[in-house]
Amino acid sequence: MHLFGNMLGIFFFGHFAERWWGSAKFLIFYLASGVAGALLYVMLFYVGWFGTEFIPGTMIPSSYIPLVGASAGIFAVLVCVAFIAPNLRVLLFFVIPMSMRTFAIGALAFATLMILTNGNNAGGEAGHLGGAILGFILMKNPRILNFVDRWRSGRKSGRRVVDAKVVRERKIRPRVNINLGDSEIDRILDKVSREGIQSLTPEEKETLLKASHE
Repeated sequence: MHLFGNMLGIFFFGHFAERWWGSAKFLIFYLASGVAGALLYVMLFYVGWFGTEFIPGTMIPSSYIPLVGASAGIFAVLVCVAFIAPNLRVLLFFVIPMSMRTFAIGALAFATLMILTNGNNAGGEAGHLGGAILGFILMKNPRILNFVDRWRSGRKSGRRVVDAKVVRERKIRPRVNINLGDSEIDRILDKVSREGIQSLTPEEKETLLKASHE
């Protein structure tokens, strides 16, 4: 049931984040947030936040408490959607209407409270919070994931690659033959690289679309 809930979260909110980041960046965003959740859990576990007892003279826990699930990545997705669509209406428990921002803040507040009080599933909530923290950092600093674009495009001399989201949304050819001396196109593509396709004005998108057909 827990995994089913996670997959429902991906089903309802994942496509918003994927369209914002693009498929490749979204995959890294999701997996990295899962790792961040695990790291925060391990850190709190080893400092004894969850009442861990160690074998005398070692840092080996006397009993292991495993962490499983995909919730850390889901919480990062919630943070992402709260950034890009804060007024999106959602139904808590499929009944109570609220904005996406309120929903995300409430979920994070609950996770934090459970950690601070060492409440039910405090370890799992630590994973949730760790994923959300990295999700927040990446949303505030999207350039961190620019290496994905560089890795995929392999930047060839004298050519630029149109952002994948432009290709999907406008169904244009994925490669654009543009001489880098064209300062306006160069400026627009740099803006996409820095801030994402959603930052472009309608005029800039139209300019990019026309250039792709030349």
